Amino acid sequence: MMARRLVLAAFALVTATSIAQAQPSLQAPQRADVGEAPVEVVDRYGGEILLADLAGLSVMGFGVASGSDGVVVAGMLVSGLAPAAVHVAHDHPGGAVVSLMLRPALVTAGAMAGAAMATCTEGEFLCGLGEAALGAVVGYGVAAVVDAGVVARVTHRSRQRVIAPQVAVTRDGVRVGLGGTF
Repeated sequence: MMARRLVLAAFALVTATSIAQAQPSLQAPQRADVGEAPVEVVDRYGGEILLADLAGLSVMGFGVASGSDGVVVAGMLVSGLAPAAVHVAHDHPGGAVVSLMLRPALVTAGAMAGAAMATCTEGEFLCGLGEAALGAVVGYGVAAVVDAGVVARVTHRSRQRVIAPQVAVTRDGVRVGLGGTF
């Protein structure tokens, strides 16, 4: 029951920090001035990805501290699924797929590299387990940094806002106003 509440709280935290349409990103969108042509806008949300990772790791840490295997598993689910949920909230489903594949792949590769670096004697019980765990943690860190720094970026095109004065002279008079594109 407590594990379910922690998972719901972690997802609520991630969802509250990743509403793309309601909250501006930490960095202002970078716009190129190109006249009246469509402008390429880049929105970055890597900080939200790192917050989602932190939420999952916090739940896992709480589970380890309290000795609850269920809470640890819930934290693993949050740290695996929450970054993908942030990508979906920013209308970037491709980033969600990459995020879902990146973490398990780099954690596994890190664990394998760590285990390969262990120096074991013949018949030693659980030899290389510490090295594999350290490699897995490094792999998770690399996955989180790559996801936040490279994948958590959406590029879209929008028209540049233009306001122009308008004057119309007719037989009945003169009309003056403002027109534009928004």
